[in-house]
Amino acid sequence: MSQPVTPVSDRVALGAVLAVGAARCMIAFASLPVFDMDPAQQPAVFVGATPAQSVLLDAVAFAAAAWLLVRCAMEHARLPRWWTWMASACLVPCAVAAAHAMQDVEQMWRCTTWIAAVASALGVCGFSIRDPSGMTRRALLAALAGIGVSLAVRGLVQMTVEHQATLAFYEQQRDVFLRAQGWLPGSAEVLTYERRLLQNEATGWFGFANVFATVAAASATLLASAALGGGRIVVRALLALSALLCAGLVVASGSKGGVGALAVGAVAMVLLRRSERWAHGLALLPIAALLALVVRGIIGEGWGEQSLWFRWHYLLGAVRTLADAPLFGVGPAGFQAAFMLVRPDGAVEEVTSAHGSFADWAAALGVTGLALGGTVLGLLWHGGARMRHAADATVGEARIVREIALASVVFGVILAALFEAPALDGYSWLWRAAGAAAGVAAAWAVAQQGGSGDERARNGLAVGGVAAACVVATHGQIDMVFWLPGSVLWAWLVLAAAPAPNFGDPRPSLRIAPIAWASIAGAAALALVVWIAPAIARQDDIAVAAAQRLFDEARPRSAERLAAARHDAARALAAASTQVPQRRSLALCAAEQWIAAARDAANPRTQEQFRASAQEGAALAADASWSRFAALRLASLAASDAFDAAPSDRAAAVRLEQSLRAVLVVNPRHCDSQLRLAVALAAQGRLDEARDALRAAALCNESFAADPLRQFRPGRMESIEAEIESRAAQVLEPSVP
Repeated sequence: MSQPVTPVSDRVALGAVLAVGAARCMIAFASLPVFDMDPAQQPAVFVGATPAQSVLLDAVAFAAAAWLLVRCAMEHARLPRWWTWMASACLVPCAVAAAHAMQDVEQMWRCTTWIAAVASALGVCGFSIRDPSGMTRRALLAALAGIGVSLAVRGLVQMTVEHQATLAFYEQQRDVFLRAQGWLPGSAEVLTYERRLLQNEATGWFGFANVFATVAAASATLLASAALGGGRIVVRALLALSALLCAGLVVASGSKGGVGALAVGAVAMVLLRRSERWAHGLALLPIAALLALVVRGIIGEGWGEQSLWFRWHYLLGAVRTLADAPLFGVGPAGFQAAFMLVRPDGAVEEVTSAHGSFADWAAALGVTGLALGGTVLGLLWHGGARMRHAADATVGEARIVREIALASVVFGVILAALFEAPALDGYSWLWRAAGAAAGVAAAWAVAQQGGSGDERARNGLAVGGVAAACVVATHGQIDMVFWLPGSVLWAWLVLAAAPAPNFGDPRPSLRIAPIAWASIAGAAALALVVWIAPAIARQDDIAVAAAQRLFDEARPRSAERLAAARHDAARALAAASTQVPQRRSLALCAAEQWIAAARDAANPRTQEQFRASAQEGAALAADASWSRFAALRLASLAASDAFDAAPSDRAAAVRLEQSLRAVLVVNPRHCDSQLRLAVALAAQGRLDEARDALRAAALCNESFAADPLRQFRPGRMESIEAEIESRAAQVLEPSVP
């Protein structure tokens, strides 16, 4: 029996990267552990991962990638030159992302995830292509298949059981939920939320059906191609059932993009089975997807299809953002703020992502982000659709592949369950165990195919790997798979599995690229563990403690005590927001609490003090581009409350006007601010300007015709118009004989 030739340290490093990728796909992420709802109503801590825990996952990925890159540097002669150029090109956009990470926690935890994903992909890809036996690639594909099937089980449970249970729970707790969110029944926010809630979709832990569809379609493609190869009939049957589960969920969810992604995978699989030379041509599929968006934009509104039409708007917004910030972009968290300034007239959403990897990278990282797009195309271009010259796997190699793949899936599931353990009941543990079992079975079946003595089985698996990469890269141009913290590492690992092992490239790689990346990854892992994660965790502890105290004070149902508790919570949040690293999301929560405290307080002077504090809290968040709109919006709410308390106070009307104009500078199509501006101008006697503001609000409202839920409720504009005309009549009345 042959002994394993891969050191244990290498296996652990590869398994760690894959386990983090699996865990990320099975964990929900949030910017704050509390204050997503009003803690006075519901103090429950978010069940999932916060930024502090997210960067710890990144630290594990960085450390594992650093080791793999060190091993690549030690055997650099087996790395082709194209890997060196690709790795070197990625250094620049990742340096820009690191610069954005220094601005704020919201930018930081997203940037570190992006950089960790790229570093992991480079390490895994380099480690794989320097392995002529193909063992690393087989382990990688087996683990990715297992992750996809585990997610598919989650999606199946969502569509068959959880959706109806969620609807029933929402109906029972609807009033409490709406109060905790601060939403009014019948408002646009409620109608939009309920429209999304009623859709029976598989979203996994991502929260987005399109991202789930990308994972499921790519997994179905990989599994189907492996099943169509040779090998034992039992193994092929298991692969076929797993592929049907993934593909069936895509079709059942009704995702048009997901069905299109399945079609892309099927076409790529058929072409690659005929000739691996198609891999070069299939590298152009992401470009074709972008061209399809352009064609959709040229067609215009005459065609009823809206999905691609909206994404055309996002693409335009990304291009305009790139034009405004060409060198360094706006960071991963900055697109929404930038998009509100440049979005086309027909765009009805204020999205956080451009819903396309190339567009997202260009907007977030400027022209340097195009290097990441080039890396995606390069990985596809060098996709190896055959296990060329690969000898049959030895017993030791086959065992290593199974160990890495199965352990990665199991550890990923366990790690994810630990994050959500407080909220899991017996039923939840049951279907998690079922997902783990299905994922392990699929990973085992893929590993069996890769280690099979049947060349058709090995080639079928290789074809599936490249076809799955085509699915991810292509559908990634119209979804957020490369943007979301949960899916970005998985997406890069799929691409890293595409290139075939390097069989004697006459131009070996230089050692500098893997050494540089290993140094960066190692330093990043150390900084995240020693400094960044503990600092963010301390801020989280402050927020959780403030939320609990607020809930405790709310139970006696004394408005004055509640107002005082909100004031104390706001002060704690504002102080925490200024700690290093700065966290402007906490300053936004502080401003919200001060506004709520002013509404609860009975003393007018106390109300005025709380509103002034809210303005100060908003100012703490207004200096960052990503949070400026939210901060100015909160400042305008405080000014609006002050005006409503004294509608005849001209000074209050002037302050409201100033705050609303500041909002409209960063979001010209904020209809509610346009409407409130008309009221503020009318209160100052500037009736002509008030009518102009009202007309501007009407035009703004009309621009949201594609989504009526975003428009004003019936009668609202008419009532304000009547108020303006009533004021005009009062002005004219003294001159009437």
